Amino acid sequence: MPWLVVLTLLTVLTGQALAGEKEVLVFFKEQAARITLNKTGQATKLSLNAKTELSVKEFQSIGELKHLEELAVNMAPGANDDWAFLRKMLALKKLTIWHGHKFSQLTHFSNLPLESLVLGGCMGLRDLNKRNLARQRDAVLGLKGLPELKRLSLYHSPLTPMTPTSRTL
Repeated sequence: MPWLVVLTLLTVLTGQALAGEKEVLVFFKEQAARITLNKTGQATKLSLNAKTELSVKEFQSIGELKHLEELAVNMAPGANDDWAFLRKMLALKKLTIWHGHKFSQLTHFSNLPLESLVLGGCMGLRDLNKRNLARQRDAVLGLKGLPELKRLSLYHSPLTPMTPTSRTL
């Protein structure tokens, strides 16, 4: 077990990608993430708060959690292409992102098995598109290939009016 602590410490210090579901679970438990496990010990829910400072590689290691059904992330380090790991997560049904300041478009959330997508305070859509107002205005049109989507909630972001809205599809 001490070797796992050393390996995790080295990963934190170097920002290297984590390999394997067990190593990823140990890492996120040490980061005080909220994790729900099923009866066989596989993670089905993961919630990261804004105090969890991650490198992009550490963030992308979430893709190792193949049984994850729900993911909630506050202040994710991931920019547009850094979210590609979601494609590996075939069980993912609910994705919630608060304060997504690093991504400028929503296309990376397309073609996922999601039933629920919640985006709150994702001001990167505004701030990173200041020179391309059409791209900012049409960002929500980048969401495609979501046949299972039943709930799309967009609030406190440039995609919605000033009042919070939630639409059930």
